[in-house]
Amino acid sequence: MDLTPSVATTLQTGAWDAWQELKRHGGYLNVPGVPPPEVRLPAGGPLTPTDLEGTWQGQIRFYPGAGPTEMVLKLHWDGERWSGHLNINYSVKDFTSESLDLPDLRVGPHDFTFSDPSSAGVNKFKIAFRGVKVGAELRGEAETRVEGKANDSDYKLEVLGDWVLHREQ
Repeated sequence: MDLTPSVATTLQTGAWDAWQELKRHGGYLNVPGVPPPEVRLPAGGPLTPTDLEGTWQGQIRFYPGAGPTEMVLKLHWDGERWSGHLNINYSVKDFTSESLDLPDLRVGPHDFTFSDPSSAGVNKFKIAFRGVKVGAELRGEAETRVEGKANDSDYKLEVLGDWVLHREQ
């Protein structure tokens, strides 16, 4: 394909400018990060043992990209207290699937919370989950935000997720 002299000059100038910018920054461009998406849960309906107890299965999507991932949430009411178990089967090879009890499961009138403890969560950081019941679905969000310093550099880890589960029949 032949380029006109003006198009060729424009492309060469753009390539040269990009090369100079890379050299000035040690091989890395100074590109601002993309803000994470907002996850907003709808208002949840009342949570009763009849409405919530059982095995719920669906997908969780993490930002940045570790999904879609299979999620199974088992909730049990023994007449006095709730217990739960979470399975997350990551589809990404760098993440190990997880199966864990939920000792901090809390069920309120319209929402419930639990966490994936720091020893098992994404990059070994605790992930907080919050869910609601909307119609026949459980909808929820997952989040971990960590700031720190390593090797004389500041870092910020932010992982967000949203999930939708359906009761197994």
